[in-house]
Amino acid sequence: MDLFNQHNYMLLEDECAICLDTNNQKINYTCIQCNKHFHKSCLSEWLKYTKNCPSCRYSSPENDFDPNIIEIFIIYNQINSVALQYNNHNFIMVFSFIHLCIKIVLFSFTMFIFLYFCII
Repeated sequence: MDLFNQHNYMLLEDECAICLDTNNQKINYTCIQCNKHFHKSCLSEWLKYTKNCPSCRYSSPENDFDPNIIEIFIIYNQINSVALQYNNHNFIMVFSFIHLCIKIVLFSFTMFIFLYFCII
């Protein structure tokens, strides 16, 4: 999710740009273009329908994946958050393995698309 930065802290003065809720819930993502903030659940639901930022409509070229790839990034961020929260060595090892697998899948997907368009 190159379009959004993840963080795990409270932003008391900001609201989610999707639901406009300001009741001090944890804000999880910030758009790299417009710096608006989003709850994880709101952003996950939004990304099921479009790959653009809900606020500025900016779309990162790297974000041209199908919804399954976006879901992988969301799960990846959830695992990363849990690993950092508990600072568990075994969990971090598993996370590193999952991270490597995701990189391999994304590389394979990129190569497939590249070769597909080279042949056509």
